[in-house]
Amino acid sequence: MLVCNDETIKEDDLKKLEFEKYIRKILSSKGYTFTTNENEAKVVIFYQYGISNPQVFERDVIVPVWGQTGISSSRTTITTSSSGRISSQTYNTPNYGVVGSNVVRETDITYLRYLTISAYDVDFYKRTGDNKMIWLAELTSQGSKDDLRYIFPFMLVAAEPYIGRSSGQKVEVIIPDEPADNRVIQLRGF
Repeated sequence: MLVCNDETIKEDDLKKLEFEKYIRKILSSKGYTFTTNENEAKVVIFYQYGISNPQVFERDVIVPVWGQTGISSSRTTITTSSSGRISSQTYNTPNYGVVGSNVVRETDITYLRYLTISAYDVDFYKRTGDNKMIWLAELTSQGSKDDLRYIFPFMLVAAEPYIGRSSGQKVEVIIPDEPADNRVIQLRGF
């Protein structure tokens, strides 16, 4: 059984239904089959997701100012006219480089997105009345996008190799979004 353990999310919430569809796809690829009958379930899988308020970070960035730093070479041409007049023309080749710097204030806005999926042994609970966790996947994602519907499939694709087993440690996974990873496209069904 797959259960959203956030009571504030309604059963018919479209975002929840979309996320649940993605979770089912990933779990099905791991060999899980689903039931809505509590008596048939061997495992109950709880999930919860969310996104933080925007976190604003400001920083000063030093930006170089480019300009002429001097002359690398100079060439003078002297000509004499038939009347005996002498003229000269000088051609300079300038050097360019950093001549200074400016400080620019930059602002970054970041969101923390999370998803927790945990699996419990139903038979153990029926026998003992105690919960026995089988596995746990805790995912966090940080970035500038505040659209959880966009980010959610990326998080699941990153977690897919570790769902149902222990990674033994914290694992950092990077899934490119431009262009979108093929696994994300397949999960979304596009």
